[in-house]
Amino acid sequence: MKVVPRLNVVLLSEMIEGFFSMRSQAFRNWSISLLQRKFPGLEFLLEVLMRKFLPGGASFGTVA
Repeated sequence: MKVVPRLNVVLLSEMIEGFFSMRSQAFRNWSISLLQRKFPGLEFLLEVLMRKFLPGGASFGTVA
């Protein structure tokens, strides 16, 4: 029976975790994109509501 060094097991675990993290991020991005295509005014409405109701909401704008 071959003994696997602990370092390799930890690296493999981190690689697997990173893989699933990237996949879930891609799925979230896809879901958001789908919502934006289905409801084009939704992003604008959310921006307006944030600026109106959140304290300091006007400072949440994007920087180009």
